[in-house]
Amino acid sequence: MVPLRSQVGNFLTRNVLRLVLGSHLTDTQTGLRAIPRALGLRLLRIQASGYEFELEMLIDAKHHGFSVVEEPIRTIYEAGNPTSHFHPLRDSMRIYFALLRFALISGCTALIDNVVFLLVYRATDSIAEAQITARAASVLFNYGLVRRAVFFSDQQHAVVLPRYLLLVAVNAVISYTAIRLISGQSPIGVVPAKLLVETLLFVANFAIQRDFVFTRK
Repeated sequence: MVPLRSQVGNFLTRNVLRLVLGSHLTDTQTGLRAIPRALGLRLLRIQASGYEFELEMLIDAKHHGFSVVEEPIRTIYEAGNPTSHFHPLRDSMRIYFALLRFALISGCTALIDNVVFLLVYRATDSIAEAQITARAASVLFNYGLVRRAVFFSDQQHAVVLPRYLLLVAVNAVISYTAIRLISGQSPIGVVPAKLLVETLLFVANFAIQRDFVFTRK
């Protein structure tokens, strides 16, 4: 019988991992793994330890094109699981911090983007000028962080940067068009319209960066 805390922890982690990586795994925390040599050499560079290392391994495998195959095994738990070293609060926070780095970095990026947009828009009364300036500032902050701290990409800038800038350009056009449409056809102001549009685009941007921009095929 799987202990309740293990069931709850694996359920939460499995679904967060599915959102963050697009990976459909039934057990993200199993310690029985066969690791190819090429991936094993990469894992030596990971600074994490403990339970979050197992997730860092899955993240690294995803972004460097290693497929993950699950094989069913039999797991036997002692009554009450007394030998488990898992601390529900401490270890869960460490695990989810490893998974939610993108959200943290994106939150800081959004703050920079919106503050710059607001300042430039108030100074110029131009949505286009404010959008371009704000996006340039957020790109300078965001690109290096998500490349290294979130997606662990070691691909050359010549490969990754054009894809990233293409996404930024398309995103900016969609955002600008939607802001003009919403603010022009409704009582919603320009700044609230921008916040609404950027929030809706957040998930799509993440999925595209995860599966197209920074992931090695």
